[in-house]
Amino acid sequence: MKSHKYKLATLVLSTGLLLGACGGGEEDAQAPEEEPEEVADTAVEEDEGTGTTDQSTDTSDDAAEEADTSDDSAGESTDDTEDTSDTTDDTSSDNTDSTSESEETESTDGEATEDTETTEPTGVAVLDQLGSTPEEAVSAAQENFDGELMELELDQENGDWVYKVSMENESEEYEAKMLAEDLSVISEETENNDGMDANDVFAYEDAIPHDEAVQTATDEVGGELEGWTLDKDDGQLEYEIELMNTDAGGDAEVKINAESGEILETDD
Repeated sequence: MKSHKYKLATLVLSTGLLLGACGGGEEDAQAPEEEPEEVADTAVEEDEGTGTTDQSTDTSDDAAEEADTSDDSAGESTDDTEDTSDTTDDTSSDNTDSTSESEETESTDGEATEDTETTEPTGVAVLDQLGSTPEEAVSAAQENFDGELMELELDQENGDWVYKVSMENESEEYEAKMLAEDLSVISEETENNDGMDANDVFAYEDAIPHDEAVQTATDEVGGELEGWTLDKDDGQLEYEIELMNTDAGGDAEVKINAESGEILETDD
């Protein structure tokens, strides 16, 4: 019996020792497993440190980019300011030019208005405003009288330019006055004639145009046209041009050969 108990006790003790050895081995086996956690923690910390470093680097890069952006913005702002300044200067210059042009235009318009108000047509310019030509006046008179032209005159009456056409045939003489503006007849007269002298009559086509004769006279003495007469003097066809306010300060009569345009005589 005692031997059996002894064996049992020995078995229990062995079992306990075995279990103790197994338990210690498990603890020893488990103990090293905690080290990887520390390594992992260290790795995490290193990763976190690296992440922090990366974040710091990224932050620095972002700050640098913001600085560049600020510099670019400053440059753009400066450029915009310069552009605005240039635009303002250009606008100011344009406004100044426009003002100058406007003043010059007003000045020119004022001078043109004064010239229009104070300047009246003289010389040949008067003839351009008559409303009809000497040829038309002669044709109108020939519709009312069958004869040859003796005298043609342009004169002013009561402020109107008037043609006087004198004609004759073998038995009668005819004179008609008509407005140069529209050739309306102002008056006409007919009287008996003892006969026609061929040395006294002519055709208007034989004379130089009246505006050419007037131009020759005004070139000679200046002045303003009062009137002219075209007729024959001793068989020679002549223009007698009457002018006032000549360069000499008075009136003048200029006789011109109506066929050649030559000045025959000047009477100041």
